Amino acid sequence: LGYRQDVLTMPRKVSPIERTIPPQPWYLDNTASVLLPGILPFGAAFIEAAFILNSVWQGRVYTMFGFCALIFVILVITTAEACIVMAYLQLMHYDYHWWWRSFSTGASYGFWLYLYG
Repeated sequence: LGYRQDVLTMPRKVSPIERTIPPQPWYLDNTASVLLPGILPFGAAFIEAAFILNSVWQGRVYTMFGFCALIFVILVITTAEACIVMAYLQLMHYDYHWWWRSFSTGASYGFWLYLYG
């Protein structure tokens, strides 16, 4: 089956010369595009993190694991949405170096949680 198919032709030629990235707005700067989107998931999970950290610091046992699982699901969803929005904004501004910044955008929630803890 695979050898009977016609060879695919590319619709356009790819140039070996990289395109220049146009000037980016302030919110797409390296530090801003990594640190600012992490505030959104941190805000979604802030109260639960406060309860967990207070129980750890005061030596009590945390017993609301169902609520903690729900907050984890909300955290995963908001982190994914923040990564998708930032990758979309970077691609809309012709920034083809988006892949490491999109990974760091998702990891920035951990940075904000570390600063809080």
